[in-house]
Amino acid sequence: MPTVLIADDDKSLAATIRLILTKKGFQVAQVDHGGKVLELLGVDPPKSVDAMPDVLVLDLTMPVKDGFAVAAALEDQPRTRSIPIIFLTGKGQLLELSEMPVNVKAYVQKPFEPEELLALLRDVIGGKVAR
Repeated sequence: MPTVLIADDDKSLAATIRLILTKKGFQVAQVDHGGKVLELLGVDPPKSVDAMPDVLVLDLTMPVKDGFAVAAALEDQPRTRSIPIIFLTGKGQLLELSEMPVNVKAYVQKPFEPEELLALLRDVIGGKVAR
């Protein structure tokens, strides 16, 4: 069962994504800011963590630590740099993946259709995702 960590300060959107992904067979955790992502993954404060998620779905604009800061912090740590990230962006936030940290594999612009996110997850983590 693939695992996803969602970080978005829009709790209703994150809960909706969580519901959709859970129905598709994902194990999902949800937090409301980037600082909690770094804490859960044992980056800040440093600690041992048993299991890492298969993919992170991060909002770009969150309190405490935004998506860019989280991606950069994860890229700096050997045990987290290979976790693929999908950014959620607000309307009008144009991104160039070539300018992103190497762990950022895709982005989806809000509002989006659930199938768009599911397709990106399938592409990013491959065979672990049931159709």
